Amino acid sequence: MSEPGGAELRGVAASPGIAIGRVHLLRREALAVPERSLPVAQVADEVERLRAAAAHARSRLERIHRSVSGLELADAIFRPQLLILEDPQLLEDAARHIRERRINAEWALRIEQDRLTARFDAMQDSYLRERRADVDFALRQLLLSLLGREPEEVGALDGPTIVVAHDLSPAETAQLDRVRVVALATDAGGRTSHAVIMANSLGIPAVVGLEGITRAARQGDPAIVDGRAGQVWLRPPASVVRRYAARARQEQVRERALMRCADLPSETRDGRAVELRANIERADDLTAVRSHGARGVGLFRTEFLFMNRAEMPHEEDQVQQYAAVLAGVAPWPAAIRTVDLGGEKLPLAGLRGLEANPALGLRGVRLAARGGSSLYAAQLRAMLRASPAGRLRILLPLVTGVDEVVEVRQAIAELRGELEAEGRPVAERIELGVVVETPAAVAIVDLLAREVDFFSIGTNDLIQYTVAVDRGNEAVAYLYDAGHPAVLRAIRAVVEQAHAAQRPVGVCGEMAGDPLYTLLLVGLEVDELSMNAPAIPRVKRIVREIDQPEARALASALLRLRTAAEVGEALRKEMRRRFPDEFEPDSRVP
Repeated sequence: MSEPGGAELRGVAASPGIAIGRVHLLRREALAVPERSLPVAQVADEVERLRAAAAHARSRLERIHRSVSGLELADAIFRPQLLILEDPQLLEDAARHIRERRINAEWALRIEQDRLTARFDAMQDSYLRERRADVDFALRQLLLSLLGREPEEVGALDGPTIVVAHDLSPAETAQLDRVRVVALATDAGGRTSHAVIMANSLGIPAVVGLEGITRAARQGDPAIVDGRAGQVWLRPPASVVRRYAARARQEQVRERALMRCADLPSETRDGRAVELRANIERADDLTAVRSHGARGVGLFRTEFLFMNRAEMPHEEDQVQQYAAVLAGVAPWPAAIRTVDLGGEKLPLAGLRGLEANPALGLRGVRLAARGGSSLYAAQLRAMLRASPAGRLRILLPLVTGVDEVVEVRQAIAELRGELEAEGRPVAERIELGVVVETPAAVAIVDLLAREVDFFSIGTNDLIQYTVAVDRGNEAVAYLYDAGHPAVLRAIRAVVEQAHAAQRPVGVCGEMAGDPLYTLLLVGLEVDELSMNAPAIPRVKRIVREIDQPEARALASALLRLRTAAEVGEALRKEMRRRFPDEFEPDSRVP
């Protein structure tokens, strides 16, 4: 459909919107790392040079952070990178290479970067795997300081510009000319990368995971980015430009209409309420939670309070974060997930160790009984101390047995007694729930329901464990499909067993925030959907325009299909029929 020499590329829809402009190709130069052996007399000076370079890199990153401090989520993105550069363990490990091998600081740093990269690449959780970009960027700043070089800049731009790059760091994204840069398109990255989060905060359309766009694009090429469809046109014909210009105008009108309904009730036309809550990582995310109409927090991922630190966060720091979230969403609840540090995440928290199969290893609630009991107790104590600030829900990850829940419930009772003896107030009612993300948990929901107050289905891991697919493995990633009949049957089984015990069920994985699955999940009678806040208005719009009996009938029909492909085709057809402006025939639905 493109003109001779043009190209139409499809990637991952990352930040919605349509943009038309010219390509600015940003190529990040690979840094050549010198490798030198040192005489003994120079080793101490080389260690000091490493520490001075780290201080210089931190100072530079802090300046960038201050320049974007008014942006939503800026602190949540830049703070982890600063913590990496402040991590004494990282510097000590690099310094040890200098001392023991008598090598230069650049070489020692590269050894440590390779080690950390290998750990990130082994992670099963795609969200955490994409945090490798934070480490890469922070260590690149340190390497640039060691080499005496300044970071690359996008440079002066002229007119509406689409920045094309292999990848973009959050700092590079934050420093873009916000007047002239109208879109981003990258070879690498996923929907949860920090560059994408920054693009959403800036309101810049983005498509990532395009693989070959830096090879196909030329400096100054006319281009179109459709951030909702995950589509990029290079050198498009005039007819396509006209069509997208008209769609861009329609999109602006539509976005304004969606935001106007942010505070309206989330209920179907026949009056069935479906609570829409937000997934967050820090108290700093609350601005987005409120502005997009979330009724509480369905998942507070607390891992990011623990990662990239030499030691565990102090109890007071945790209390402050939890209380801020609880108070910020009151009177709605906030579900705070106990730390899911384990397996591949342990080394990042100063807890050293490496497992052959971290996805099936020591992680989640298992840490409470094996080697992480003090960490767990400290976190539970902080949650209880924060509980008077609002309506606390404690959420336990990777539960596979009733005994795990009983053990945590007993720990909570003991900690409550300790705090009350100290004269510290604790909320009278605190709800306890589990994340259903394994086939084992699905099979015993009726038993778990006797010990918990609510359930939250973590579809990301549930799909992976049910279909036996490592979605980070490109050879089998095509099998990772939320529409797989086994996954749909698992969700139905959880809802039926939980409702029989009068326990509510939510969904907190990526499936919850994808409008494609909204009608299906409502039809499966899920009570709550929790997602990244910007996704809420679109999902709410769909909820408000459907009837529960129709949704239930669709879910029943889809459950009779045999393959994920059949489910996907039928679901897309139905959603296009009902919401043609949301699911256009030529749109790519991830």
